[in-house]
Amino acid sequence: MKNAIRHLIPITIALCLLAATFGRTAPPAKSEIRANGGNGFGTIGAYAMRFANIDALSGTAISYADSPIDGGAFRINEDGVYAISYTDGNAAGNPDYIAVTLNASPSTRLNALNFSEVLCRSYIPVSFNAGCSATVVLQSGDMVRAHRTFGAESEPGTNEAARFIIAKVEKATP
Repeated sequence: MKNAIRHLIPITIALCLLAATFGRTAPPAKSEIRANGGNGFGTIGAYAMRFANIDALSGTAISYADSPIDGGAFRINEDGVYAISYTDGNAAGNPDYIAVTLNASPSTRLNALNFSEVLCRSYIPVSFNAGCSATVVLQSGDMVRAHRTFGAESEPGTNEAARFIIAKVEKATP
């Protein structure tokens, strides 16, 4: 038994050093929200996806507001660099687009928004999933949304494939 332990100790130390040298991972996000499960759209904000579940919430740099009237919105509370990802599915009868929007009206169709309001977008054929992501500098007061082209017009917005992740990854630099 002592021989076995004596041989395992150097191997364990070597594995730990190897992991420390080559297996470095990014530091955890200081503030993050992960939402999943579509929960429809707002009645006026008919193009802003609402989310059924918040499965991760840390920090104070971001908050999520879910409104049956305006839809869902992620409010930025601190200036910084943010990584954002949105994936969704399309079970409806028409192809659609999804997007991450910035300070865009939730009552405006995606294809009617200004280019500056769309951080990323992706096409979803019928019966497929798609996603888009962006890493951008945001300011306190900005509103980020999961936006759809047709929204409540053709999709109930209850797709379980819906997933939105937003994390502050760095402080804003002057």
